[in-house]
Amino acid sequence: SVSAGGVNAVGEWLAGLVREEHLPQKMLLLHQFRLAMIPDREAVVVPTELALVIQMDGQGALADKYATWAAVTAGTEGRGWSWGWKNFYDEDSPMATPAQVLELDPWVAYVSFQ
Repeated sequence: SVSAGGVNAVGEWLAGLVREEHLPQKMLLLHQFRLAMIPDREAVVVPTELALVIQMDGQGALADKYATWAAVTAGTEGRGWSWGWKNFYDEDSPMATPAQVLELDPWVAYVSFQ
């Protein structure tokens, strides 16, 4: 788990690097599949130099992953966060298809496979 303060400290460091080096916007990827993993997530600040993506994974039955997705993304409208989804080749049964991932709400901006 991590606190919003920890995330904000890393985010400000990375945003400072982007500013100092005149770099394009960078992605800051947070991994979350339980609400307790970032208990004060609403206090996370996203500098304009960063694109925050919260990646949800969960594993197992697709219905269970959908339930985790609904819990992790609930009430986050307007926060300026993007969302990521993780598929597991061996642990997901069945693994979500590209079409199923693209149907998720909120929209998935980042997909990874493990």
